[in-house]
Amino acid sequence: MKQFKEYLKESTGKVTITFGHFNPPNIENEKLINKVYETAQGGPYRIYTSHECDEHSPLEYGNKIKFMRKMFPRHARSIISDAKIIDLYDALDSLYEQGYTQVNLVMSNVPKELTEHVNANNRSRYNFKTIEFISVDTHDIEAKMVEAVKNNNFELFAKSLPSTIKEGQKLFNAIRSSLGLKETFNFRQH
Repeated sequence: MKQFKEYLKESTGKVTITFGHFNPPNIENEKLINKVYETAQGGPYRIYTSHECDEHSPLEYGNKIKFMRKMFPRHARSIISDAKIIDLYDALDSLYEQGYTQVNLVMSNVPKELTEHVNANNRSRYNFKTIEFISVDTHDIEAKMVEAVKNNNFELFAKSLPSTIKEGQKLFNAIRSSLGLKETFNFRQH
């Protein structure tokens, strides 16, 4: 008799994913996530983020997931929090183990080297029938946002946030704390 897990494996097919820094989450990420949702066409989709945390990517992993889920509530269940998934290849390993056979990989400005490397790994590490790459033209605004936080310029920082976020000031202060700066409650107007 088959177990429930075996039925799940048989029923999976195509999944749409993205993997990115999302540090801090911003309006360009919203474009990317919306493209993932659109590409999935009602099928399963996953949003993975890196664990990287440094001066250029200040939010620690758990905080970043929390803010992403608040910033993109429509996609909150698809924003994956898994300590074992460190990079894109770990995400692909996990999806292959779950029984997916096809992947749509939606990424910002997909470089040729990435496609070559993922395809090479597909032959040696996992064995998806197809991996389709979908490139989304986005701008890197994360560095500008971090600089605005360092300069205590909430107004400039807020221009990079989706209009749906209600906790922009909390995100701003979380980044300041991550950078070792004092939280601010007097948001400068320029």
